[in-house]
Amino acid sequence: MLPLSANSDFQNHGDLYKPTNYLDINGDDLYHTSVVYGTDALDQAIEAVIVTEPWERLFNIDFWSPFYRLLFNQEQEAEPIVQDTFDMIEKWVGVSVIRNEADISVNGSEHSVSLTIPYYYTDNGKTYKHIFSRVISK
Repeated sequence: MLPLSANSDFQNHGDLYKPTNYLDINGDDLYHTSVVYGTDALDQAIEAVIVTEPWERLFNIDFWSPFYRLLFNQEQEAEPIVQDTFDMIEKWVGVSVIRNEADISVNGSEHSVSLTIPYYYTDNGKTYKHIFSRVISK
């Protein structure tokens, strides 16, 4: 098999990669086992938590979010579901959600939810603020 560098699309990003102390979705310590690529990786991890339904991860059944209920049953009270989802994000992604600044808008006719979730994360001893923003639909 050819080495990866033989691919003309391959690029070595060098200093753009940096190790962090975040946990991956299985709870593994990424600092010692892998690398995370900035806030895009954190946003992807948050999205993975939000869209995972109960029992979907067979080898990690604790990894899920109650958020799917907002997409399929919008008759329910949204606030407790949103708070439970924030708890799961903080548990699995290792960020601190700024709950009083979050904006969740449910669109019942399109079965979609618009999310703007600001959060704090720590990198090399410094704390930064970033905003996760997505539209999730069924």
